[in-house]
Amino acid sequence: MNWVSIARPSQPLRAWAKIRSRHAKAWAHLERNSGDDAVIIFDEPQEAITPGQAAVFYKKDAVMGAAWISKVLD
Repeated sequence: MNWVSIARPSQPLRAWAKIRSRHAKAWAHLERNSGDDAVIIFDEPQEAITPGQAAVFYKKDAVMGAAWISKVLD
């Protein structure tokens, strides 16, 4: 996780998340895992999430942070 406009949160965070450039933003919870890792839990299932893609997190239109997707959990 790379935090751009906020400090690394210590508590779970609700944000808009986008998993590819042409994908629509969707509401998600971000939960810090260990170190700089985090788990993204979308409110609604998302299609075609693939390891190696970027996930970008927003507050309104401002980028809060981004990460590379390393694995997808069912």
